[in-house]
Amino acid sequence: MLTSFFKGYKAEQFVVLFLLLIAVFVLYGVENQMHFNEWVFLINPIIGLVVFSALILAFWFIIQKNKLLPTGGIKYLVFVSLTCFFPNIICDYKLLTSALISTLILRKTLSLYSKKDVIKKLLDTSLLLLILAYIEIWSLLLLIFLYIALLIYGHKNFRYYIIPLYVFSIVSFSLFAFQKILKFDFFNELYSRFSLPNFIDFSNFHKWLIVIASLFLIGFTIVLFKFFKDFSNRKRQHSYVLLVYFFIGVFQVALSIEKGILNYVLLLVPLTYLICVLLLRINNKKILELILWLFMSTPIIYHSVKLLVD
Repeated sequence: MLTSFFKGYKAEQFVVLFLLLIAVFVLYGVENQMHFNEWVFLINPIIGLVVFSALILAFWFIIQKNKLLPTGGIKYLVFVSLTCFFPNIICDYKLLTSALISTLILRKTLSLYSKKDVIKKLLDTSLLLLILAYIEIWSLLLLIFLYIALLIYGHKNFRYYIIPLYVFSIVSFSLFAFQKILKFDFFNELYSRFSLPNFIDFSNFHKWLIVIASLFLIGFTIVLFKFFKDFSNRKRQHSYVLLVYFFIGVFQVALSIEKGILNYVLLLVPLTYLICVLLLRINNKKILELILWLFMSTPIIYHSVKLLVD
């Protein structure tokens, strides 16, 4: 019984999840005819696993520090299973690094609830956001998330809303000065990365997929809001912030869609939390057991069938 196995914390849980991740990655590698005997090929997934481990650790810290979910390994099963749908994420350590920095921004933002050292936290968050924006320009959308989080947590001090803009102005001025000294056109390089997706060129299938996904997200949100009403004030505010972070992430992924579906990794942390909120409201253990088995087995079945068909 998976529900019993993933109840509480056991070392065996992480061994099973690690083996699941490796099994799916090997299936993906065989499917795409990767050469596992070449040591150069192994560097990317090894680095990716290290960064992915740091991402799980950041997720654990957010959940435990803010007491968002009960103890147990179900959340890690969901987290790893969502990753296994796109195992090539493990090879893209740069994108995983973006997801890690984005998660650290989320962690800092959630800590604004305590209303302690707010200015320091905003400075740290703004600097992390600038680093992330250098990697992926659309990450600047998280600035909107930061301002909405300040409103949700009831911060009325006008200075707090000025700090991110102040940091951005100082850093931009410094970069402008450095590019004049070093004769390196930093802003043109950033501009060259800026591009809008051409949704007009999408096939009818993809357009319908976007419509269906949008309707699903609306229904998903309505159900979540119903559950959030039962939470304590602290947990409810955190949940609203995570929901905003999720939708900003969806918008960011949509704007970066031409770079590939792997941007989905940016949604792993909020999506795992929101799914777990729904799963933990299921009182029927047989249904919960079935859903957990589906999460665990679907990636393996999908990649196995794809390997046989190809």
